[in-house]
Amino acid sequence: MGEKMETSKHIYPGDIILFRGKSFISRGIRFFTKSKWNHAALALDGSYLMESTSAGVEKNSIIKLLKKSEAFCILRDSDLAVSDVELIKSKAYSLLYENYDFLQLISMAPYFALRAIGINAPFLVFNSRTKMICSELCYVSYLAAGIKLGNKAKLVSPESLYKSPLFEVVYEGDYNNFQK
Repeated sequence: MGEKMETSKHIYPGDIILFRGKSFISRGIRFFTKSKWNHAALALDGSYLMESTSAGVEKNSIIKLLKKSEAFCILRDSDLAVSDVELIKSKAYSLLYENYDFLQLISMAPYFALRAIGINAPFLVFNSRTKMICSELCYVSYLAAGIKLGNKAKLVSPESLYKSPLFEVVYEGDYNNFQK
């Protein structure tokens, strides 16, 4: 392995940032996934991240998203080598402008509702090979470095990323406390 990333409260390339938004859709995602997080994004550097939104996969300002979220969480794989981060970022950039997978998002509601009562029915999740949701973007990008974040890309959620033993929670809270 190459040189390791250092650990701190700052945001580093390769970090996954989970968000708790204020919108109706954000609340719906949290309800059906039984999670406090409804969105995931991949840090490209200290200023920008890659995320999959209703507009598709796009590069956006980290600070802008942190300020408008109720809360956020920074996840870090402290064993990630600099060379792994470069592979992850390269894959994320290659996905820029891909379309958002609305059908997958909608079909995940019954999947997670049934899973909450002990029924596993992954066949309920519809998806497209050329479209993706936010947590899937993180999965596919990490997979480029040979790191699997779950069994199936289409079933990874912000909550499963949060609970993954692969990641250390570097920060969890709101923007005001993050700046202190």
